[in-house]
Amino acid sequence: MRSESHQVNIYQEIDDKILAAVRSGKATFTDIWLTFDNTGMRVIDRRLQALRKRGLLAYDRKSGWKVVK
Repeated sequence: MRSESHQVNIYQEIDDKILAAVRSGKATFTDIWLTFDNTGMRVIDRRLQALRKRGLLAYDRKSGWKVVK
């Protein structure tokens, strides 16, 4: 069984890359997903939702993803 802190370390790299992609102007899921080499769509979607729930990202139907903090 993995510890919770180990899981945070695994996801931190993905989260940082997602935030960097959104900051660089990528607003759609597809644009964000294409910045990753071999990461599944479901993983990226879950991390986007986790970042949204933490208040770091917001989604608008017209403009897409944007960094809040």
